[in-house]
Amino acid sequence: MSAATPRTPNYASGTSNVPLLGDIVDVHVVDEFPMTVTGKVRKVDMREQAVDILAAAR
Repeated sequence: MSAATPRTPNYASGTSNVPLLGDIVDVHVVDEFPMTVTGKVRKVDMREQAVDILAAAR
């Protein structure tokens, strides 16, 4: 059995899912996230809000 070789992400080629600094387009800071009654973050609501915010910015 051979040891696994750790893979180093290649940020320059864009093959990693980590965004490069130039890929960050817009940042919106909020005080709190939309939550369900059980305390989970409602990602669907966050996506809808993001669409509205980005549409208003254009």
